[in-house]
Amino acid sequence: SWDFSFQPSLDVREMLCQKLDDGQTLVGMLECSTAEFKLPTHSLDINNVYLVALGIHPLCRRQGIASQLLDAANEYAKQKEARALWLHVENDNQNAIHFYQAANFTRQDSSRPDSHGRQLAVSLGINPDLHISFCRDVATATV
Repeated sequence: SWDFSFQPSLDVREMLCQKLDDGQTLVGMLECSTAEFKLPTHSLDINNVYLVALGIHPLCRRQGIASQLLDAANEYAKQKEARALWLHVENDNQNAIHFYQAANFTRQDSSRPDSHGRQLAVSLGINPDLHISFCRDVATATV
């Protein structure tokens, strides 16, 4: 079992490489937020959680750590009484796309200006033509 610690003051690269005081290496990080759904720039339900970042140290991938972090994100979403987890992935990041699809995230349409995926991306300053929006229902989530 992995011990997941939170280091809010570090950026992602520093977080993934930092040595902890007890000599252990931080192997992954997860950041979730509900603030993105309170923006007035889209029509999405505010009862959602946004997966801001999920990163695993390259030497520690394919060991189930990301799946455990997604489970933690789902638990966080349940605590917040959220309906869904949303995230964006760069459209050329095939490993991440396959991972989220295998974790039962559904690719969201972002071709129409009124689509939820496009609205959320634009409201967050993310180019919807270069990123894919994914969503997964919290209640039925399994990794």
